[in-house]
Amino acid sequence: MTRASFSRQVALVLMLLAVLGCGAEVSEPPPRWNIVLIVVDTWRADHLKLYGYDRSTTPFLDQFAANGVMFKDARSQAGCTFPSVNSLLTSQQPQIFLQTMKEYGWGIPGYLPTLAEMLKQVGYSTAAVSASPIIRVNPGPQNPDGGFGAGFDQFDDSCERKPAPCVNEGAFKMLDSVAEDPFFLFLQYFEPHDPFQPPADHERVFAVDDYEKSWVADGTLLPMYRMLYKEGPVVEFTDHDLAHTLDLYDEEILYFDRHFEQLIERLRNDGKLENTMLILASDHGEEFMDHDDLFHCKDLTFDTVMKTPLFVWIPGLEGRTVVEDLAQNLDIVPTILDYLEIEVDSKLEGKSLRPLIEQESSVHRYIFGMQRYARTVTDGRFKLSYNIKTGDVGLWDLDRDPGERVNIVTRRPQLAEEMTAILLRWVEQVESDVDVAARVESASEVTERLKALGYL
Repeated sequence: MTRASFSRQVALVLMLLAVLGCGAEVSEPPPRWNIVLIVVDTWRADHLKLYGYDRSTTPFLDQFAANGVMFKDARSQAGCTFPSVNSLLTSQQPQIFLQTMKEYGWGIPGYLPTLAEMLKQVGYSTAAVSASPIIRVNPGPQNPDGGFGAGFDQFDDSCERKPAPCVNEGAFKMLDSVAEDPFFLFLQYFEPHDPFQPPADHERVFAVDDYEKSWVADGTLLPMYRMLYKEGPVVEFTDHDLAHTLDLYDEEILYFDRHFEQLIERLRNDGKLENTMLILASDHGEEFMDHDDLFHCKDLTFDTVMKTPLFVWIPGLEGRTVVEDLAQNLDIVPTILDYLEIEVDSKLEGKSLRPLIEQESSVHRYIFGMQRYARTVTDGRFKLSYNIKTGDVGLWDLDRDPGERVNIVTRRPQLAEEMTAILLRWVEQVESDVDVAARVESASEVTERLKALGYL
């Protein structure tokens, strides 16, 4: 050691002693937890026992959630994987991705920083595994653009439409390749997206009987879909058929839950779980003729599609915290950054849920959402939807009518007028650079692109 370097070390020691001697507090460094963000495709909240369902579709999650934060009224920003996941990963409104689709396709525009890029800038290793045909880094049959790889050191999209074991295997390989903490791991599972057909090795609990209609038994419902949306021949779809379809959907949720347990056990056995913040979310739900529609990606902003599970595991937090107030997928990125004490230059549209978790302080007065021509706003009690193409307005009392069966817009005209004004102000704010005709055209282009690529 040179005399100069020795002198520098002595000076540093003396400076530290002086600070300590003055009684100054030495601030703790910000946490550098690992981050695991899981998106479960097409997962509606009301098919989980944690959200009041009468079936145990997620027995492991029910147990795991005994320590963690469960948001009872969380919502997606859009009722389709694109642009819902784009919005989730950037904390940007979904409309921005519709407006830039011609230039960037399904992917995330390069000028919008993703969570992976934000974490990579502060030293995180970043990796992703996706079974979604949309959330890809490489071009694929239903996403010819890719466009989701920004900020990821590794991105495995080879599991397209494959069941949960493929995603888990990719995740385990990623964990093996991470030399040291901290890391960010993003996982997108395809269950319980249609076709609702759990693999043969899955031990069924709900859909246990052989079914006579092959197109119901295979979980595709294609004849029904063609009848509703493609002027196909009339088919009979009975309550019994619907019940079996829901049985299959629940089987897919149960199948995911069993493999989610394997992921958690791997993190626990590796000694990483206690230092990992884990977020479990969904991009959207699913419609099963609740409002005379099937599936998603249409003009659907009912809670069957927009209300999604949201669960957060936070290191050191013991006991279950149930949050009744409004939350949204836009808030996931700001919440992670808040807990990690990371500041970013970009403007985020969501808000940190930390005050809601730790102080029970509400962070939202209203939550907004959209899908194709539909725009929606809710305050948790009432919900209003507006169709930008037709001008149709719907108003529902979610407390008295959680299934959104009775439109009360004529019964509560003043409330409908007030919430319409709030919603249209939001629309103008986030879509101010285009007129109404351009918004309608953009929504139509997304629909036609989805159809052309075989996603619808």
